Formats: sequence, structure tokens, C-alpha cells
Amino acid sequence: MFLFTLAFALFISVPLWSNKNYYGDDFMRLYTGEGIIWTSNGRPLTSVLHYFLTFSTTLNDISPVPLLAGLAVLSFSAALFVYSLRLNLPFVLTVLLSVGIVANPFLAQPMLYIWDSVSILGAFSLAMLAAIPYSSRPLKYFFITAVLLLSMLMFYQIAINLYLSCVIITAYCLILRQQPVLRFMIAKICALVPPILIYKFIIAPAIIADSYSLTSSQLIAPGIDAIAVMQTTLLNFVTLLQTTFPGWKMVFVALPALLTFLCIIHKIKHLLSDKTQPHRIAVAVFYLLSPILVIMMLPGVSILLNNAVVAPRTMPAFSTVTLFFMIVLFSTTPRWLHSTLFTGFIASLMYTSVMMVAIFNTMIKEQDYLSSVAWMIKADLSRVRDVENVTFLSVLRTFPDTTNSRQAFPLIDAVSPAVSSYTYPYFFQSRNVGLPIIKPTSEIRSYRPAEYISKNCDYRLFTYQKTAVVDFSDGC
Repeated sequence: MFLFTLAFALFISVPLWSNKNYYGDDFMRLYTGEGIIWTSNGRPLTSVLHYFLTFSTTLNDISPVPLLAGLAVLSFSAALFVYSLRLNLPFVLTVLLSVGIVANPFLAQPMLYIWDSVSILGAFSLAMLAAIPYSSRPLKYFFITAVLLLSMLMFYQIAINLYLSCVIITAYCLILRQQPVLRFMIAKICALVPPILIYKFIIAPAIIADSYSLTSSQLIAPGIDAIAVMQTTLLNFVTLLQTTFPGWKMVFVALPALLTFLCIIHKIKHLLSDKTQPHRIAVAVFYLLSPILVIMMLPGVSILLNNAVVAPRTMPAFSTVTLFFMIVLFSTTPRWLHSTLFTGFIASLMYTSVMMVAIFNTMIKEQDYLSSVAWMIKADLSRVRDVENVTFLSVLRTFPDTTNSRQAFPLIDAVSPAVSSYTYPYFFQSRNVGLPIIKPTSEIRSYRPAEYISKNCDYRLFTYQKTAVVDFSDGC
């Protein structure tokens, strides 16, 4: 299972590890070379991991090693987690369930980071490993689970959503096998408490210094306004899901969800009618709540945050939503329907896989386009005299050749841009434009020159006092 899952992961990520690609904050890290920068973000194990990978506190470009390592651990954990569920399903289908965890379009964004990929995917891997049930030596495995969860939090905190979803799925499968589930649930929830307390009240206050991390991790203040904040966060996640599956393509999510709820209702009806079943009321309640809880793990703990980050990388639990749907459907429906369900599952995997490849190719094309424009700007700046610095207005338009992919897969726009207005200066500094880069003032933003030094469909170059201004806001 592991080899099949890894082969699939490597296949869909060919554009990434066969090309030199940087994404988002990578440009800033590439320029500064600070190998311990993740510590101030509340992710100290990421800094430690990169120290062992590069043998230095200075970041070195060893790509695609981080991505390949991240895919390897993710594939291993996905295969091991699916295997631990002990599903009485054909081997081919079991392999596809493991593959489905990796074929999560929301994982495309963390896979794009040239350094973060291994730590983010590693956090998701730890979440799955921590949710695996153990039947012997409970105190030992309670400690192991707590250590895995604390490590997960120090890699990437949002992975907690994936962990909770995996726990629900495991509990559902334990009930299917008529094994004790209450002790498992209590152990897994209790094992999460010490890591959260240690991280929240000891580790985080000691190391988090980044304003972005501090702001995005603030809990909602109690009060009437909290409901509005939670509602806004939830709607933003729904919008992101609709962006991923636009129009009729929502059938890949909506139809399995509808069938899952119908199957759950059928199971509950059959369970309640069987007076010989022990704890049938409690089991029926869990059956009813399980799909709701798994779906709610898509936003997960982000609902409790005042300024939640709503981005593809914060939706790792989508992998387990698909997994749960398939487990319920194949374990409940008659065998003569399995071929139809199998075909639908294959179609869904093909759609998400194609989407991920399109995202990767688009990001590579965008970076190549940006690099070509950067060299044009550098050449134009070499002809400018009497300037002391340079500034940029707006950001470069999207590459025209990626228009069709963006229309077919709107999630690309949620993953984009490869370079934001925040990381633009670092991108051009890394290409040595030869001038200090400053932020544009209000006077520069409102100034309109009588003539331009250079003018084309990509940018316009002019000077304002001692500043060279590259304006991307006006195209052809």
C-alpha cells in the first residue's frame, strides 16, 4: 500500500520535483537565509528539522529533498492509517483509499513550499499516526500519542483538525468490528489535552514573536460578536470548498455526502430495530453525529479563532472526509453497487489529481513568466541614472497562458499568487536589481508621469524624484 501511494504521490508531483520552483514566503527565506525563522512562527521543530537536513542554521537550497521526504512520510502514514482501520475490503480498493488521502487538492499548496513542504506534510503524517488505535499497554501508547501530538503542534498546528477527524473515523471502524470504542475515544481525546496545554501556555508564549502568527492564533473573545465571527469563518471555508468544486463538479462532494447520510440513517433504523444489540442508543447517536463531526473538521478549530486563516493549506481534513464517505458507502451498500461506487470514486480521484497537476504547472509557468519580466526590469533599470532606490506598484498580472487552467480550476486563484505584494521585494532582491527596494509612498502612488522610461504590456517604468517606479497596474 505504501509503495502504491508513494508512486501516486510522486507521479502527480512530477512538475514540482522536476523543476526549480519557489512559492510565496520562499522568496523571503531565499533572500534572508534564516534557517530558524519558523521558531518565531511557533514551529520550532520545523527549524530543528531543517538544521538536520542542511547541517546549518542558514537555509540552503536542497530541493526537491524536502518535498520528496514529505511525500514519503505522508504516503507511509496514509497507508498505515488505512491499514489500521482493518477494513474488510478488496486490496485494490484499500489502496485507493490510501491514495485518496494524498489526492487532496488542498494539499497542493503546502507541497508548493520548497522548505515548508516536509514539515507541513510531516505534521499531517503525525496526526494520522497519533490516531491509530493500540490495544495493549495503554499507558505507554497514551504517552506515545501525546508526544506525537506535541510534535505535530510544533510542526504545524492546523494538523489538529486532521487528527480529530481520524479519531472519529477510527472510532466508527471500531464499532463496525464490534470492538470497544469508548476507551479509545477517551484515551485519544485525553492524550490531546497535555500537548495543547504545554504548547499554548509554555512553548508558544516563549517563542512566538511574529505579528502574523500572534494575530492569526488569537481565540474569539466571549460575547455576542463571537457568533458573527464564527459564521464568517465558516462561510469562508464553504466558499473555498465551492471554489474547489465549481458548478456541477460539486457532485464529487455532494453526492457522496448525501449517500453517506442516507446510509447512516439506514444503519440507525436497522440498529434501533434490533433489541439484542447492546448500547444501541449510544451507537445510533454516534452514527448520526459521525458524518457531521467529520465534515466540521474541514474548518475545525479555525472556527474558534478571531482571525482564522482560510487557505487551502488549512484544509488537510478533506482527505479524511473523502475516506469516511467511502468507508460508510462500501461497508453499508450491497455488493452489486460496489462497482458503481468504485467507478465514481475513481472519477473523483482523477478530477482532484488533474487539478493538483494543473496547480503545479500553473505555478511554474507563473514563476517563469515573473522571472523573465524581472530580467527585463533589471535591464531597464541599468539605463536609469540619478536614482537611489526602486519601488513597485501593484503586482504583475497573471500569465495569459494559464487562463484556461484558472477557469477550469478556480482553486488555482486561491493558491496563487506565487509571489504576493509582501514577498515582491525579496523576489527582486534575490535577482539583484542593483538598487535598494522601498515601499511606495502615497505621493508615488498618486503621481502620473508625463512620459515613461519603459512601457509595455507587463509594466511601466518611470522615476519620481530619486526613486525608480515599476508600475504593474496598467497593462496593454
